[in-house]
Amino acid sequence: MSEYHDEYESALKWAQENLSIEEIARICKKIAAKDTSGDPDGWSAERPLWAHCPRVSLIVEKLRGGSIVRQSLHRIEGFEKFNFHYSNRLPDGSYCDLSIGELRDILPENTPKEECSRNQMLSKPEARTIYELFEARFIAEVIKRMPSS
Repeated sequence: MSEYHDEYESALKWAQENLSIEEIARICKKIAAKDTSGDPDGWSAERPLWAHCPRVSLIVEKLRGGSIVRQSLHRIEGFEKFNFHYSNRLPDGSYCDLSIGELRDILPENTPKEECSRNQMLSKPEARTIYELFEARFIAEVIKRMPSS
């Protein structure tokens, strides 16, 4: 196996065992950028997680398990172009939404949630490429936080 793969696996294991949901959120905010946003023109440093919900939910699912859920944005004025908002259902059944941001007061609480697989979310090459960039930045940040061996 490659040295990078070993380092990646070690960082992933360390993150699963040591990072709280709050720390995962802080790292996601820190690494989010225009080039990993689903809406680069709408992204800004003041709104770091703008249009990052697919990437953030994939990270949470990878670290905490559970499932990814999506909610339709087709009828939410100003957000129709995004199609869906993604969040997580954790193994204990609770919901976790680290990227709700501007949708917090707009997305009706009763908007139906449906499960969505990692494969569905990463089926388009562009989505996979953007996620891989986001994940690489996340892992690099985790490696900085890991204690020295």
